[in-house]
Amino acid sequence: MNTKFKMRMTATALAMVLAVSGLAGCSSNSNGNGANGNKNTNSGTTPNEAATNKPAEPEGPLKIKAMSVLFGDAPAMPNPALEAVQKAGNVELDIEYVPSDVYNDKLNIAMTNNEYDLILWEKGKADEKFIKYAKQGAFHDVSEMVKGKNKLDEIPAATWNLTAVDGKNFGIPRPRASFGNGESNIIIRKDWLDQYGLPVPKTVDELTNALKVFKEKDPAGGGKTIPLSLYGSWAGNVTYDYVFGNTTPFRFAFGMPAEWRIEGDKAVHESQTPEYKKYLEFVKTMWADKLIDKDAAILKGDQATNKFQSGVVGAIANNVRMIGEPEIEKIQKNDPKAELAFIPVLTGPDGKAGTNLTSGYYGLWVIPSKVDKEKAERIVEFLNWSADGKVNGDLSLGIKGIHYSEVNVKDANAVPPIREVIQTDEQKEATKKDRPDHFIIQNPFSPYINNGRSLEVVKQQRAYFDEMNKKEWLIPNPFDGMSSETLAKNPDNRKKLDQAALRFVLGEVQWDGVQKEIDAWVKAYGETIGKEYLDQYNAAQK
Repeated sequence: MNTKFKMRMTATALAMVLAVSGLAGCSSNSNGNGANGNKNTNSGTTPNEAATNKPAEPEGPLKIKAMSVLFGDAPAMPNPALEAVQKAGNVELDIEYVPSDVYNDKLNIAMTNNEYDLILWEKGKADEKFIKYAKQGAFHDVSEMVKGKNKLDEIPAATWNLTAVDGKNFGIPRPRASFGNGESNIIIRKDWLDQYGLPVPKTVDELTNALKVFKEKDPAGGGKTIPLSLYGSWAGNVTYDYVFGNTTPFRFAFGMPAEWRIEGDKAVHESQTPEYKKYLEFVKTMWADKLIDKDAAILKGDQATNKFQSGVVGAIANNVRMIGEPEIEKIQKNDPKAELAFIPVLTGPDGKAGTNLTSGYYGLWVIPSKVDKEKAERIVEFLNWSADGKVNGDLSLGIKGIHYSEVNVKDANAVPPIREVIQTDEQKEATKKDRPDHFIIQNPFSPYINNGRSLEVVKQQRAYFDEMNKKEWLIPNPFDGMSSETLAKNPDNRKKLDQAALRFVLGEVQWDGVQKEIDAWVKAYGETIGKEYLDQYNAAQK
């Protein structure tokens, strides 16, 4: 979708919490910015109960003009799920949803036209512009406003600390699981593995062998089989020197850092490590053996995922959402026999493996300072209400009878509670069209990612998360949430390095050509960027 999507709605909006999500988490209050250690008390309510749990209604509906990010297709309009949401709260929202691939450009415009009351700052503190605006007084300091807000308090103190500027919070983090998100894991066609008597791969070698079998046997038929779906990392929102997106499990399998690591008193970028060369040599071999989609270099992330869901791709990097019923149904619509297997981590030739450990948030809700303080405080109250799993977790299912038949609480003591959603095929289609979980305002904190409807799938998704939660597998970027002035001023600083790495993978240049660009980048930008990050890191340790 390449146009902005605008809607007007009266109500609370929903967090991106899936059918099984409820309320989770507790944290200690180490900074006074909202993390007061409250424990989850959600017992797993039904949608009808949630609808009666309205926020306080002072002088009429709160009117907010907001801007948020859009992934995929917009929900159908008019929308019965939206109408249900309108009855559940005391707020009137004019939300402008902007497609993710142009969102950061739109932020620049949003800060000049002064028309929004609430803006999702997608990159948060990692964006130097956010820090600049915060220091200039462009946003409300919400440090005091969030104190005592029981659901915002559940966001871990570490996340509040990481997103603070000079000890103050100018945005409310939109929490998410701190690991296992994005493109952390390999998802593979289990029915294809079974067809050829292959086990679910655990290592790079086993996966490579399975992809070779897929290429040779052509299970999709007609020469349509694509063993591995990747995308050009420079074809979407970001530019990285690892050439392709959907490669996180491979990079960690070869021992690469999560972009940066600290060695002694120096910041070392991934391209400076010997593991980077091993990784690129592996990708080069995969390309030469035609195991990677031939169109990968020109694809965006959504396009790579769409190919996988079309039923012709053997494997892709994603996360546990891909094995939930809403995603499986997309691929089974094209191939009814499709079954998927999940690989938590992929082990490399030297026994290394990992998944990315992040700061646990995606974007910050900022309130421009032109909004009067009383209204800003009401917006914070609204976000706190929105973060209640009893509210958004239930309302995100839509309307009983249209989007689901029943919601059964299977484990009220789990964090968050485990619920099973019963749907007919017609209700599944209505959910897909109306996207009742799309009206995103604030996520409740949860250590998990789930979108399963059945008890079996939900438990399996959580079990995979628990399996990944091993210290040796969680790979952090020590500079996550930090910013670099040099990087902000030179967003294309790695362009030549990216191009050299791609040409190496395609067999057009030798390694010397890549090393030349690495050395040039380090001298021109990398050393300075690393020092800026390291200075912030060291200051945060004091």
